[in-house]
Amino acid sequence: MSRALTLLLSAAISIAVLPSAKAAPSGAELFTRKGCIGCHVLKGHEGAVGTMGPDLSKIGATRDRAFLLAWIRDPQAMAPGSRMPTLGLTQVEAELLADYLLSERPRKGKRR
Repeated sequence: MSRALTLLLSAAISIAVLPSAKAAPSGAELFTRKGCIGCHVLKGHEGAVGTMGPDLSKIGATRDRAFLLAWIRDPQAMAPGSRMPTLGLTQVEAELLADYLLSERPRKGKRR
């Protein structure tokens, strides 16, 4: 195989494996971008000083990942009439956000 063809194939393979969109946002980015900071306090997260929703700083002490995923994906299914809107997150985004909320937070005495 000629050197030019090898380089061309190598470049094509490299382009093919590059993601077509930006890398997935982090849970912290989602927390800001989806407006969570407007309703919730989350200690250590800049701008998260909302008062409409609960303080999420210690959510890991009372809720587990499965509950958070269900809540984040469809709060109205969990508590009809809740003030929390459905955010339209993908499963991956919900997982990133739940993991962020549970990271570096207390995790004992969880319920549900």
